[in-house]
Order: sequence, then C-alpha cells, then structure tokens
Amino acid sequence: MIAQPFHPYERPTRPFTLPPLTTFLECAQCGFEPEDQLSMSQRCPKCHGYAWRRAPRPGGLLANIPECDKPDLRSMRKYNERIRRAS
Repeated sequence: MIAQPFHPYERPTRPFTLPPLTTFLECAQCGFEPEDQLSMSQRCPKCHGYAWRRAPRPGGLLANIPECDKPDLRSMRKYNERIRRAS
C-alpha cells in the first residue's frame, strides 16, 4: 500500500479583519489610553502604574448587533412617552 502525500495547510483566501473594538483600555490610576489597544505593556508609560482597566466604548456594544436586531429608537421613545403620560 502506497502512502498518500501530505497536503500542506492552505491559507484562507479572504483576508483576516479584526472586529470593531467595543472597549477601550485605560490606566486605572491616571486615565492614560495607549494607542495600541490590543497589546499593552505591564506598566503605564505615563505614571508607571500596574493597574489597567477595560471600559466599554459609548455605543460600542451596539456596533456588533446585526442590522435586523437593532432596536428602533423612535418606537422606544414613543413607548416611553406613553408610559410617562399614563403615570
């Protein structure tokens, strides 16, 4: 029995893209935000602190929702107005 030749791994044809960042990284002591948000050093270059905090971007959590599942803000406002009037 003859062994079949090994086929090397073929890379995907489409380029890899990162999803939009929904959070940002900042120093917990001085609030410094590094430009490179994906990789960070252990110490803050501004205050030399060791504590980093990851916080959500304003509106960033809605960025990954498919268009069909996004809430309709007009209908939500109308609903809230009706509740206020009723109370």
